[in-house]
Amino acid sequence: MRCIVVIGVGLLIAVASMSATSQTLRCGRQLVTLGDSTARVAHICGAPDFRDPWIGNGALGPPLMEWTYNSGPQQLIQVILFRGDRVVDIGTGGYGFNTDGRFPPSGSCEPGLIHPGLSKYRLLNACGPPISNTGWYVLSSRLDGLGYRIHRSGRRGPLVFRERWTYNFGDNRFIRYVTMDNARVTDVARGKRGFDR
Repeated sequence: MRCIVVIGVGLLIAVASMSATSQTLRCGRQLVTLGDSTARVAHICGAPDFRDPWIGNGALGPPLMEWTYNSGPQQLIQVILFRGDRVVDIGTGGYGFNTDGRFPPSGSCEPGLIHPGLSKYRLLNACGPPISNTGWYVLSSRLDGLGYRIHRSGRRGPLVFRERWTYNFGDNRFIRYVTMDNARVTDVARGKRGFDR
């Protein structure tokens, strides 16, 4: 019985240490860890493929910014979230893809490719920039995603930055209204017929 308890405790310690090490990113021979500055991350990993100051005005404390590193289809996309100048979360965004670093023209994708969970970076690389967009703060019941738990005091949900992007796919297709919470697609709605681009 004592052997089973010792093995159980050993497994718990191993699992706890694995989850602690998931908050790092290896760039070359160095590690990026929680608390590192933007300057240190840029020095170690280089410039990101995409910088998104998705809550960038600082009205509710230090601004949040997401850096995305895409090393191609053989590696996972690495995503680093900063609050102010410090790393607060590190995660992955699925396997990467080939890109030339430029976004295609607006409405360049099949509308069916836009789905909940899609990151802003993947959306921009697939469909290009929107023809219009707006953003505002909302209280949300969603607590999922890469460290986007922006809690506000009180019992209501977390405060998130919501964006609404509009895509026109031409006069033979419907306009699409894409809603994103903290840089992740949460809803896609159809509008009226589009217009010539």
